[in-house]
Parts: sequence; structure tokens; C-alpha cells
Amino acid sequence: RSLRLMISRETGDPYVSLIDDIALRFRGDRELNPEGKRALAVVARLLEKLGSRIPRDFESRYLLGFDDFDVSESIDRAFPFCTTELDAKGRGEILLRLTGRCNQACPFCSAPVPRSEPSLATLRRFIEHIESRAPEAMIVLTGGEPTLRKDLTEIVELALGHEGRDREVEVQTNAVNLDSERVAAFPRGRKLRFFVSLHGTAPAIYDRCTGTKGMLPRALEGIERLLARGHPVILSIVVNRENREHLEKLVDDVAARLGALGSLATHFSVLICPEHRPTVSDALVRYSEVAPMLENAHRRAQELGLSPEPLLSATH
Repeated sequence: RSLRLMISRETGDPYVSLIDDIALRFRGDRELNPEGKRALAVVARLLEKLGSRIPRDFESRYLLGFDDFDVSESIDRAFPFCTTELDAKGRGEILLRLTGRCNQACPFCSAPVPRSEPSLATLRRFIEHIESRAPEAMIVLTGGEPTLRKDLTEIVELALGHEGRDREVEVQTNAVNLDSERVAAFPRGRKLRFFVSLHGTAPAIYDRCTGTKGMLPRALEGIERLLARGHPVILSIVVNRENREHLEKLVDDVAARLGALGSLATHFSVLICPEHRPTVSDALVRYSEVAPMLENAHRRAQELGLSPEPLLSATH
């Protein structure tokens, strides 16, 4: 009833040897019955026929994962471009890292080391896979910067699913590439929202926070287009050494320029320090400083009707 199959270059667990040092491993909650053994033999014969076509440097992958095994683990192993945060019933969030490329260079970026980009065909197989494993999970499309992919609109449509059964989908972006044509192509009236990074509304602060120069006007215009099109937008504001004194002014600027345009919320977050980016710690602010600043900015956003998400919903 519960079985996982894996191609591996490591032995361990019961396994059926294939060719050279490649093994078909299986792990279950009981011994295989005759039907299970026959099914395993069929898979083994198919893989033997592939022979030298099997890459010599492939990573281990679970091919199938059934019932009693952790849903998140089976999905993460099968699709290395995704990260899952799901409960036992497959509800929660699945993050798809569509690209490692980015048009900005935020010094506190927490994205992992770039991987190769999954193809549209691979993403289609992924969506088919989770239809039965985690049909209620929200899909988050991120990067890098996902708008650098020319097929992003197709990916959004694929993630949403068919009309009448829309899945919640969130696109995480800096909005710089969201020109009128691009925004007009996104589907309207469905469960699609945008999580847009905006760490400053003063050009100099924005430039330092993003490692760029002169992109702020394009980012603000992209946000305006999303709101005008009727898409819900959550502004992601990462508090760091560069913008800590600017938070309330940022909230005032956002309310003045964007507050009346549509469904707009704010999300304040503090930094995380992944091991692969040791210099992120240079941007940290002490909790004794950041706590009152966050509370004041959160309170101001509430006063101005910007629907701030609870501070404890972020990485504090």
C-alpha cells in the first residue's frame, strides 16, 4: 500500500540491481506481494533497456510516492526546483523556483544558488503530479525574477488550473518588467495575486536595497498596472540597515501613490541569513531597534488602510 521507488547509485534498503552500479531501490511498510514484485520487475526491465542512456551523474529521484509517506518529501525529491510547506493532507504552499536569473542584486537576497530552469513541459508534469497529491496547495512562482521567463503567462495559466477549479497562485516579483502588454496578458478574475518587493520609495534607498540604479520608477509603474488591472498586490518590505529609518515614509508614499488604486496590502519582514550568503549579516538590524520601527510602520499602514499582514506572519 505504501511504496516509494527510486533510481539510485547507492545500495541500501531492498533493491533490484540494474546495470553497473545503478540500482532500483524500493521502500515500503511491508514486504512486496507477488503483484508488487511483478510491477517492480517491469520497471527494472524498462530501465535496463535504457542502458547507457541513463546519465552517469544523475541525482537520486523518487519516481513514485504513495499514501503514507510525507507528501512534501516526495514532491521535493521528484522536482528539485520546488520547495513545499504542506500538511499531511497536502494543504499549504508549494514554491516553484522558475529561474535563478534576476535583474536586481539585492545584497540580502535569500534565494538559493541558481539551478537550471525547469522547462514548460517539466512544469506541466509537475502540475499533473500535484493534482492528486496536493490539490488544495497554493502555488508560488518565484526565482530569481520570474518575469525574466518569456513563458511566465503560460506558467501562470497552467498553475491556476482550469476555469471553475482555480488554484491560488502567487507571483513573487520586483515588478520592473511588468509593462502594459505583460500585465494585460495575465488572466483576470481568478485566484491570482502578486507579491511585489518594494524596499524603499526614495530612489537612493531603493537603489542600495536592490543593487541597481534607476529602476524605482519602473517598479512603481508595474505595481500601478497590476492594481489597475484588478490584481491583488502585497508589497513585500524587507527591513534592513538601508531602509530601517525610512519605513514610515515608505508607508506614507505607498498610500499616497497606490492606496486608492486597488487591493493593496503590506508585508513587513526581517532578514534571514542563509549559509550560502554570509554577507547578508552586514544588513542586519538589532531586534531592539527593529521592533519599535516595525510596530510604528505597521500601525501607520493600518491607519492608512494598507491592510498590513500581521507582523508574526513573517520571519520574525
